[in-house]
Amino acid sequence: MKKSSAKINKLVVLAWNDDTTAFSMLYSLTCDDTFNYCMHFLQNEHRAHEAMMAIYDYAYKNITTLEDPTLFEKWLMRISFHECMEIAINRQELDISSMINPATLEALSFSERQIFFLHDYRNLSEDEIANALAIPKKVVTKKLESARNNLLKLKTNAG
Repeated sequence: MKKSSAKINKLVVLAWNDDTTAFSMLYSLTCDDTFNYCMHFLQNEHRAHEAMMAIYDYAYKNITTLEDPTLFEKWLMRISFHECMEIAINRQELDISSMINPATLEALSFSERQIFFLHDYRNLSEDEIANALAIPKKVVTKKLESARNNLLKLKTNAG
């Protein structure tokens, strides 16, 4: 996701002021990475397109809630994760609550939660996750290990 950060920041500020052209340019700069993420998560092109529409619709309507333009890409990733998760659950491809208590999953950091989910529930390899998130594989490995350790601690403390 290494786009021109300065350009994205300027476009976010313009989009805050109802500049639809600026938002279109934000879309152009981020849509490939977002689609790649959705495809890895949903493993279905039609559903990935469905998610993209919802993600960018939400982002457009709520961009003024983003307090720091430098966080746009992370904010968009978080929206993408939640939208893809909702689509997977609504399509009954996934029943997280039967596998793990949702509150326990929420106790993980966002990055731990998404990497854990992509690996353990979507069966993506560490290399595929690194590609989907545009991060080094070493980071994926560390976050996955951290998520599992934290889940183990939570389970041990719960009973």
